Amino acid sequence: MCGLITNVNDVKLLKRHKIIDGDLCEDEVPKFCIGMRTSTQTVKRRKKSELQEKIVEDNRVYKSRRRMLYVRMRKVSYWLLVVLRAISIFAGASLKILAFIISLATVFLLTSQAYCEAYGCAKTKVSLLTFST
Repeated sequence: MCGLITNVNDVKLLKRHKIIDGDLCEDEVPKFCIGMRTSTQTVKRRKKSELQEKIVEDNRVYKSRRRMLYVRMRKVSYWLLVVLRAISIFAGASLKILAFIISLATVFLLTSQAYCEAYGCAKTKVSLLTFST
């Protein structure tokens, strides 16, 4: 409760909703709560309470799960980057090879067409289709 009460306005609000009921005036309640809060924080305990131990355990579990998720995501992103780099290298190399093959085929077809026009090989019909109709 002392964590809620820090000034006079808090006391008025809590009294209006009938959460606090007492004989102390509104100026003394915040002083009382602040004094209580500072006096309990300075006392050092040898043994942690059961609630404090549970909070520490939950925080440890939560932080370890978050760290594990981060490590997994980092590994996945690393392998994704490796795969994308390999694909880009392969695609770049395969596009260069494909462009080279197409240019060779174009040069061959243009050369054969020029040869046929110059030396008259129109008797032999050259077709890329295997079955002609």
